[in-house]
Amino acid sequence: MRSSGSCCRLELAADAIRSQPAPAHATTRAVNRILATSLVSILVGCSGSTDTSSPPQPELDSATETSLDAALDAALPEAAPDVPADAPSDAAIDTQPADTGDCLAELTQEIAPVIKDLLYLSESDYPFESVSFADSGSGEITADHFLSLVGADAGTLVEKRTFDDFFDAYLLNSDPRYGQMRTILETRLTDTTVIRLGEIQVQVYLVGRTKCGQIAGLKTVSIET
Repeated sequence: MRSSGSCCRLELAADAIRSQPAPAHATTRAVNRILATSLVSILVGCSGSTDTSSPPQPELDSATETSLDAALDAALPEAAPDVPADAPSDAAIDTQPADTGDCLAELTQEIAPVIKDLLYLSESDYPFESVSFADSGSGEITADHFLSLVGADAGTLVEKRTFDDFFDAYLLNSDPRYGQMRTILETRLTDTTVIRLGEIQVQVYLVGRTKCGQIAGLKTVSIET
């Protein structure tokens, strides 16, 4: 039977081991084994010696190693599988920016049924189509910035308007799909604006920034002679 002194030493050793910080990048299984090996070593050393001047460091034989592994499986919490030290953590993965393709896909998929067969009415009727621009930069969507994005000539007439101007000017809300279109654009995009390029055959862009930072939206044509 183990003496009360041995039990006391066991409790003190276990407390001391548990208080030690885990090595950097160590897995749960590795930490558990370090702690258990240290505890067994202390017990083996204490069983035949009262010298506390230095920690005993006996080597464990194969039978003890096998028993230790079995004890770990039975007594210690189930550990996550070992992973490389340089593998990204879940937190690091969660904080990565959303993929620009996902942002555009979400917008396109949601708005496609709404703009299908929907025409913008002016002196001629034109459909709406989805647009997006790679390397859109950051900050406010200015008229000059947009000219460079579409590759238009520097002398091209450009005009910036609000969503209210576009959706109210021609009483477009008479078709409920225009209301659905506006809701989707304003939900999926920030800094929404309307950019008009050219004269007579005016290119009309309803755009904003996705949550990924890319400029995207819709394009149509207004004929104004």
